[in-house]
Amino acid sequence: MTVILTLLQPAVFLGWPLKTKGSPRRWKHLKQSDMTSTYLKRLEGGNVGVAFGAVSADADGHVLAGIDLDRADVVEAFMAANPRLRDGWLSRGRPDRMLVIIRINGNYPKSCKLVDGDKRPVGEWRVDGCQSIIPPSLHPDTDQPYELVSAKSPLLLSFADIHWPAGVSLTTPDGTSSNDPKIHLLSNTEYLKTVSEERIGNPYPKSVSEKRISKPYSETVFENRNIDVESLVSPFIVPMRGHSNRLLMGLARRAKQLVLAGQPVDTRAVFLTWWAASSANVDPEKTADEFLERFRYAVEKSTGGTDLVNLWHQASEVAAPGSEKLLDDRLKRLAGLCHLLHQANLAKGHDGFHLSCRTAAELFGVKPMDAWRWLGCLVKQGLLEQVKKGEKFSTSGVASEYRYAG
Repeated sequence: MTVILTLLQPAVFLGWPLKTKGSPRRWKHLKQSDMTSTYLKRLEGGNVGVAFGAVSADADGHVLAGIDLDRADVVEAFMAANPRLRDGWLSRGRPDRMLVIIRINGNYPKSCKLVDGDKRPVGEWRVDGCQSIIPPSLHPDTDQPYELVSAKSPLLLSFADIHWPAGVSLTTPDGTSSNDPKIHLLSNTEYLKTVSEERIGNPYPKSVSEKRISKPYSETVFENRNIDVESLVSPFIVPMRGHSNRLLMGLARRAKQLVLAGQPVDTRAVFLTWWAASSANVDPEKTADEFLERFRYAVEKSTGGTDLVNLWHQASEVAAPGSEKLLDDRLKRLAGLCHLLHQANLAKGHDGFHLSCRTAAELFGVKPMDAWRWLGCLVKQGLLEQVKKGEKFSTSGVASEYRYAG
């Protein structure tokens, strides 16, 4: 792994649970000065990501950028149009994919999707706020290691030097697409002043794919959306498969917090904005209407939620009542998290809390079945009381409800 990381340095590297592409753990506070030998040593044994953009710039200010190609014909056409990139960094998680990592000299556009002539997503242009998984990590779908196709350092070039194949273009903030390098370019210094550090989202598409919904949403939703709605939705846009449930429920909790604070929230407009930006990265078997009903139900039933990630970090320092009889430190931390969740909801007048095994699994970096067994163990030990069993997505999709009884 050390040799692979050396090829990309200087850069910021991220440690993730094995066979995942990330977790709720925050990482955008990390800097190159944090990349100590001790930190890098801790990355061994898990999946590793590299952060793109100015955070991984070299001494001359050349930022690290990723061109993530998700279709075999696009990979072939792109490499044919850019043969010299074969002498730089190339990696892939599947045979029909390719990640090209380069360094950019000069101005560059924001992170966005790549689309073909039919406006179907075929990849992403990744800079500030984005990251990619690199070898020797294990792919979450295939359980096979990511492959380093070309073990060389990223090449340095300007954005204008990238040749996009015929039909492939970058989406722009208004939902259209273009491969004109003069459009929406920002300098390294301008970029950090104009893009939120909290969430660098992909531009919203003008309409939802007709494969996912019978007809595009009305023009008032897409062309005249209130900026407050976009600001509300932005941190919860789904960046990749496997995160739609957690992020949609997080958006529901945030919406409920605004309602409780006396601010009017148009749940339909909020959902449509989220769906427009996230639909390409959610389960294609699920319809927009299913997600909308789930969102409405969550907003109605939510108590305003809690900052789960912060509570999870606090749980490592908490000795929850009754947890002293547990032998495994991970179960002690889970008990601490449940205790904090219960206490947070009690302060809001609700005697219980919702927690799914999938959410717990993401926090602890384990499989959902393992987290399900752990929660069941806490119930059997008498630390938790299951108030109501969770429901499948096809009904309400609500997570199981517990009380801390330790």
